[in-house]
Amino acid sequence: MSTTTDTATSIIEPAILLHNTTETTELEPILQAATEQGLTLEPQPYQPDLTFNPSKTYWLYLNDQDVAALLTHVMSENYTAPLALLPHPDNANARRFFGISSKLADAIKDGMLTDRAIMTDVLFCNDQLVLSSVSLGDMVHVRPGQAKTELTFWQHAWSDWVNTYQEIKTLTPQLFTLTTAKNQTITTAALGILIVPHSFKDVITRSLEANFNFNDGRLNSVIFAPASLMAYGWHWFKAHFLGQRQLSLMTDTYGLIQSSKLTINMRRDIEYYQDDQTQQANQLELEIKADAVNLIAGRRIGELDKVSKNSKETFRVQGLPKDEDALSKTQAVLPLFDQAHEAEYRDLFVELRKSAQTTSAYMTLMVLSTLLATFGLMANSTPVVIGAMILAPLMAPIISLSMGLARGEGQLTTVSLRTLVAGLLLALFSAMIATWLVDIRFITPEIAGRLNPTLLDLGVAVVSGIAGAYAYSKAEVAKTLAGVAIAVALVPPLAVTGIGLGWMDWSVIYGSFLLFITNLVGIAAAVAVTFWVLGFTSFEKARKGFSASTLFVGLIAIPLAFAFWQMSEKNSLTRQLEGLQLNLSGIEVHLENVEVQWATTPTIELNVVSKTPLHHDAFDELASQLNHQLELKPIYRFTPQVAR
Repeated sequence: MSTTTDTATSIIEPAILLHNTTETTELEPILQAATEQGLTLEPQPYQPDLTFNPSKTYWLYLNDQDVAALLTHVMSENYTAPLALLPHPDNANARRFFGISSKLADAIKDGMLTDRAIMTDVLFCNDQLVLSSVSLGDMVHVRPGQAKTELTFWQHAWSDWVNTYQEIKTLTPQLFTLTTAKNQTITTAALGILIVPHSFKDVITRSLEANFNFNDGRLNSVIFAPASLMAYGWHWFKAHFLGQRQLSLMTDTYGLIQSSKLTINMRRDIEYYQDDQTQQANQLELEIKADAVNLIAGRRIGELDKVSKNSKETFRVQGLPKDEDALSKTQAVLPLFDQAHEAEYRDLFVELRKSAQTTSAYMTLMVLSTLLATFGLMANSTPVVIGAMILAPLMAPIISLSMGLARGEGQLTTVSLRTLVAGLLLALFSAMIATWLVDIRFITPEIAGRLNPTLLDLGVAVVSGIAGAYAYSKAEVAKTLAGVAIAVALVPPLAVTGIGLGWMDWSVIYGSFLLFITNLVGIAAAVAVTFWVLGFTSFEKARKGFSASTLFVGLIAIPLAFAFWQMSEKNSLTRQLEGLQLNLSGIEVHLENVEVQWATTPTIELNVVSKTPLHHDAFDELASQLNHQLELKPIYRFTPQVAR
């Protein structure tokens, strides 16, 4: 007999409590809790060859093994009455399958709601029923069934990082061949594969696919295949700090297959876990049997009115290694950085060989960009100078040169260097001729800004080189090359050098050419290292190129470090003096518009503001006070100014 409430239909007739305990006292809390909610349970020991009474409802207080055996028996007997599950110390996987609470009172309350009864799909693996999951290889910290500890978020995150990273850096990917019901196939290298029968409120499965549905007629196979330790670190950071929504974008770490059937072949027998029990095989046959058993779904399963079958297969494996690339990954532990696929390297290398050539288009653009930069520098026009940066073609042979250094490709290095030198000489000649024709001898702020390079400029060159290498190697970000060209700024300092040659001003020539060489060396070194990081070369091949790059960067860094120290000293003097208030023989003065010119003996120009005119002796006193405060004796150029 049943009765209807406002929200659900509840079972109140006597029901059978199937159990596998020999201690009747263990059942007393269950019987009492059921009675308190108006449910009468008749205890009955579980027998494998149980004959079902169609007029009775069965409640299961069984461990995982007995629940799996019972469900298999239910299917063979075509028993269709709903089953309810109670929490048992050893049925964590069954609770997961039914979606029930671990709290007894909640489980009884949920099990009495007959409108939550549903014919449920069942997953079989090699003809064995799966309650929770099948796990191959090592899924690291996404393994099901891990015990939770009472830790704070930060403690858990740190503990997880230490444990999983130490483990993953020693793991070698394994080769798997996966075939779906519709014969979609992939052979890939992965650390592990996790298969679950249907989706619950589960971080790993729910976050990977927004439209995961409970009981949709498909199994869910999650393939864990980070390309490198850095890729895993990025995955870990997203999982802990960016939330679940961002995980759906991680195609470089996970693959996802949803199908009614899945065959997994391995090259040899490997251990796998089925509901936390160790098994061994070299082939797994996984199949969903739709609408196989009738169960009363617990609260951990979502809204049942949204349940619907889906015959469409999901085959999201675009980011996984395939074929020869997959085979190569099974021969060593995960690398520190992602390794480029052979196709990626081949396409980029062909492009860079073309970029290394000295073509008429390259020479024409060098002349035009240099002339544009020269006129923009003389006119002190920033937009014109930026236009010259975008037009300049120098980045292409530098990238090619760096690839030649990184891979030890002598021919590519020689051709690129020849093209680079030809462009450099043509640019200097063009800027020098333009300077003679215009005949302007005035250092504009645009020119002055390229005469004193420091370590900061080397830093800019290095970052620009990284960006340039990344943009060249990734077709999807090629649109950012204009921004990289602006950041690199190779032609403007070269144009200033040409202007200095036209004026025969060696200070202009030295400062601007040092900036150009700084940009060139910094970019080339950074690009070579970036190509190594991106997997386009090995350290063995890049050793000579890295050594040469390190030598040049070290030599360039010496004058840059000295210039940086000078800049720091100038800024320090300016900060000390700007706005300083002093008393000169009873007259209050303050200092403004401080400018420092650094040389063997620094020169300091500043305005001395007072309410009354200062006598000549006051300036001697001011110099004495400043020397004492600064602990040096620069040359002062005071400009007196009476405040109104």
